[in-house]
Amino acid sequence: MSAQAKRTAKGPWQRGLLVASALLAAISAHATDRALQDLYRDHWTTRDGLPHNSINAIAQTPEGYLWFATWEGLVRYNGQSFTQFDRRQIPVLQDGALRALHVDARGRLVAGGARGSLVRQDGEGGWEPLPSVPVMVTMIHGGPDGGLWVGTETAGVVHLPADGTAQVLEPPADDPVGSNFDIAVDARGRQWSAHAGGLRRVDGEGLRRADVSGLPNGPITALASDGGRLIAGSARGVYVADGAAEALVFKALDPALDTVSISRLLPDGAGGLWIGTLTDGLMRWTPRGLERLGVGPDRPSSRIVSLFIDREDNLWVGTNSGLFRFTDAPFSSIVRQHGLPDDYVRSVLARDDGSVLIGTAQGLASSRADGTVLRLGAGTTLGDASVLSLADAGGGRVWVGTYDDGALLWDGERVVTRLDTAKGLPANEVRALIADGDALWLGTSRGLARWADGAVQQWTEAQGLPTNFVIALHRDARGRLWVGTGLGAVIVENTTLRPLDLKAHEDAEYAFGFLEDRQRGAMWIASDRGLLRFDAEGRPTGAVGLAAGLPYEKVFGLLLDPQDQLWASGNRGILRIDMGRVNAVADGKALPLDVERFTEADGMASAQCNGGSQPVVALDRDGRRWFATSVGATYVDPADLQRHTRHAPPVVIESVIADGRALPLSAQAEVILPAGARRLELRYAGLGFVLPERLRYRHRLDGFDSDWVERGSETFVEYSRLPPGRYAFRVEAAHPRGAWGQSRAQIVIDVPPLWWQRTLVVWGFAITALLGAGLLLRWRLHRLAANERHLAQLVDERTLEIEQQKARLRHQAEEFARQAREDALTGISNRRAFDEALAREFARAKRTEAPLSIAIVDLDHFKQVNDRWSHAVGDEVLKRVAARLKADSRGFDVVARWGGEEFALLLPETTLEAALATGERLREGVMAIDLGDIDPNLHITASFGMAEAAGADTHHRLLLKADEALYRAKANGRNRVEG
Repeated sequence: MSAQAKRTAKGPWQRGLLVASALLAAISAHATDRALQDLYRDHWTTRDGLPHNSINAIAQTPEGYLWFATWEGLVRYNGQSFTQFDRRQIPVLQDGALRALHVDARGRLVAGGARGSLVRQDGEGGWEPLPSVPVMVTMIHGGPDGGLWVGTETAGVVHLPADGTAQVLEPPADDPVGSNFDIAVDARGRQWSAHAGGLRRVDGEGLRRADVSGLPNGPITALASDGGRLIAGSARGVYVADGAAEALVFKALDPALDTVSISRLLPDGAGGLWIGTLTDGLMRWTPRGLERLGVGPDRPSSRIVSLFIDREDNLWVGTNSGLFRFTDAPFSSIVRQHGLPDDYVRSVLARDDGSVLIGTAQGLASSRADGTVLRLGAGTTLGDASVLSLADAGGGRVWVGTYDDGALLWDGERVVTRLDTAKGLPANEVRALIADGDALWLGTSRGLARWADGAVQQWTEAQGLPTNFVIALHRDARGRLWVGTGLGAVIVENTTLRPLDLKAHEDAEYAFGFLEDRQRGAMWIASDRGLLRFDAEGRPTGAVGLAAGLPYEKVFGLLLDPQDQLWASGNRGILRIDMGRVNAVADGKALPLDVERFTEADGMASAQCNGGSQPVVALDRDGRRWFATSVGATYVDPADLQRHTRHAPPVVIESVIADGRALPLSAQAEVILPAGARRLELRYAGLGFVLPERLRYRHRLDGFDSDWVERGSETFVEYSRLPPGRYAFRVEAAHPRGAWGQSRAQIVIDVPPLWWQRTLVVWGFAITALLGAGLLLRWRLHRLAANERHLAQLVDERTLEIEQQKARLRHQAEEFARQAREDALTGISNRRAFDEALAREFARAKRTEAPLSIAIVDLDHFKQVNDRWSHAVGDEVLKRVAARLKADSRGFDVVARWGGEEFALLLPETTLEAALATGERLREGVMAIDLGDIDPNLHITASFGMAEAAGADTHHRLLLKADEALYRAKANGRNRVEG
């Protein structure tokens, strides 16, 4: 409260009136001005990994994890996946049904729920029990003494001091307060408790009625404190009071809430208030007024039971029908509800006054600099026209190309000129326009036209157009016209048409748009095969397509911004690439393209951008980039992107897995592997919830890796057969344009030696070998002295022996070369040979778009074979399985022993559907192997994990997909095929 407010607040009623004005304080820098309806939202349910759809409480621990309390246990979220914790992981938990969460002063998570159970993280990766309370826990609140205040279902409030005995604080016998809903502390440090019977004061004696006025009779269902104000929610709205006053006088926050049942309240830290309701969804009160999101699909429609704002200012909403996240994403979209005539936008044009014209399928609108959207041309031909193209005509006028009304010249009030087939146009479908002084170039569906001095001149296929379907026009610095069509492009100079060779790059046909890079003397064409570069004379000088790392190849619009960043639009999102990098790749340099791709996850209403008309991209006066999409006109300010990705989120190492078994992690950040461990897997995550899918990672295993290894978006790494030693694994996370080193996690990994790898044993072997060598040398000398007379004969014999030894060595060398790629036991390919074949076939599949599948096969319960029948029998089983897999596979398939009882299959030219059928046939073949000669009771089965290269960006990812499918096959009962 300001000094002036303090001077004028003479009494309790005046202080009460000040509450509403205090809530009108200025919003802080981190609060968003974006309307509630425009915030980007995500929704998760049990289909996405949650164990239950009721999210009863939400908390965030210091390392960055989000935690959710559900009726089926505790859930941890890292931004990409959910991990469940129930009584198996938390044995001290009396019941898995959880209702309340709290992070104490030491950063430890406290959880409470059914049966009065309370547990707390012990700081060492485990959990410890706290004194339980008599009935279900409803709320946990931290006290100034470091203790806890625990609300209960029917037993009042329980105080758990940091170092003392639990105290149950109950109301008088004649005051049945009922269930606790919330606990809050006011500006005077007083504890308040919200109950079914109303608001109560919590003191050392129990729950007491206090000097409070202005609240409606009945339950107080939510409490919050914010900047000295105490805010209460009820079945009849929200009420606020000056929490510093001796007697609390509550006033209604907003009359529009008087009939709304409130379930949760959360101040936004900037003078606003998030409001959860029982049946009316999510609301927000700000100085601008009350906003209602409403109910419906992908909106909180059932009871809101929890609200939370994380460290990145995301709002998390827990309901009885799942979890929601609301965030101020970097991209915004203007759609019909903002005033557009239609959501389907085909063109955008930035104007000098700061406005942007938006052409839709049902009319033209202007998005003004003040944020308002105005529909243009009501009552005229323009009013309901299906707009395809736009061009500035100067003097506040604009040319509008339409789908079936020709070209219209709009002066801001009326259509002053109309050009159509009656005036000589080849067609009324005008997809591209360029003003040429008082003249106008028009690209139509039936040819190119130029209108000047009231006459129209036409060019069609007969005059040299590749096809009559014209979709793009551009006038270069020399005044020449570049024309894009559905079957190529031409340059028009002095009415002469000169074709461009688009087909030189992978048979490109469509020229959707042009971008002239005058600084570099190049013209870029957005095509159906990526980005094509030509010099000023129209000669092809390079291209950037799928093979160079472009995420998709059909590009509609191009924009080069003042920061030399190239923006490209297509059916699968918006791309941003450094223009210098684009040119270097087009020059043939082997560099990663480093593409940033933006989709709905970044706030776009739709990632499907439109093309085939122009302009589909624009740069407005304020530096925002605009794009035409199938659901509105979307725009972004790069400053917003930088704000969302300025700092890398914390990164954590989530699991260390040795030979398929997860090892416990402790606060000491050191893990000791089992001696002889063959495979080590580490999983990590950047705990960011804004654009988590765009985080990139790099790692380094000190003692093994010579430098940092960049992993892109991969969140795991594997090592095989690490030599004994002590290693330090480090991992860092960064945003696409962020610096490395801002966020790092580290763990020490100790690999103990096997008995024969220990130092004393190695020295013993060495000394024994030296002694043996000495004795052999002495014996050899003695033999030479005794047989001196037969020296000539010995020389001949030795010469023969040497020649024989050479032959043996040559044979051994040949055997070693074969064995390097062949499994010694089964005679089939080994893992090294398989890895080489997989890398080669994966690259070929990506280059030719041919199907490719792999399988990882694991013999079920194979350890029992070794334990019951002996390892010799186990070896025989492996050889027979390998022989059967080889015999039942095609000649060009690769069958390899992956390791132990695992096999791998490489299936070129095979889709996943065909691979699943093949896997089923092979599985039946394994089952049919006759082992009766060993033991009639010996039978063998196998589990198959199948995966297809489509959708995998690296062959390592393809292996992971197959491995995950194998784990599913095992989890679903073994002896099955999963894909």
